[in-house]
Amino acid sequence: LLRPLLYISKFNIQLLQRKPPTHIMANKLRLEEKVAIITGAASGIGEASARLFAEHGARIVVADIQDELGLKVVESIGADKASYRYCDVTDEKQVEDTVAYAVEKYGTLDIMFN
Repeated sequence: LLRPLLYISKFNIQLLQRKPPTHIMANKLRLEEKVAIITGAASGIGEASARLFAEHGARIVVADIQDELGLKVVESIGADKASYRYCDVTDEKQVEDTVAYAVEKYGTLDIMFN
């Protein structure tokens, strides 16, 4: 069974980038044990988001149509923290397949970020 998804907005990303007070957050791994699919993660905002999520402990599925760039992002983050999946978000079947891939690979899906 899938747990409810955590939706992340631009505002939440700004919050993740801030250093929290130590009495609130002693550990930087705010997304530890979370699994995220990030579409458009081969470049731009998606890539920056994937890196930030990984820094905070999430395991990432880099979903994009740019295979070469997507694989480079995974390599730079680390294959233990990220994987690549070709996904054109205009094709509903590819999105479904990407979700199934994430659940099969990591056992769950917590976050979808577009």
